[in-house]
Amino acid sequence: MLGVFAIRALAVLPLIAATGVEAQQAHPMIENLPSLAGALDSTGLSGTVLVYDLRRNRYEAVHPEFAAALRIPASTFKIANSLIALDAGVVQ
Repeated sequence: MLGVFAIRALAVLPLIAATGVEAQQAHPMIENLPSLAGALDSTGLSGTVLVYDLRRNRYEAVHPEFAAALRIPASTFKIANSLIALDAGVVQ
């Protein structure tokens, strides 16, 4: 039997999957967020950090050009699926 967490997580997964498309359609402008760029760049990895500011109703990103490109959530689902499996008792 699925636990309460698993049911809530299943309801959130479509929102996670749609976030990239929604962000680009509803908010075509993603502002630069230079305050986190040093931390991300120091890792030697390529990527972005995308933050939604509720108070200002806008998206901010480290490397906004990377954030604006549509990509699948990929590893995001591994986290949710792992938590669902733990909650359901499928794995220990």
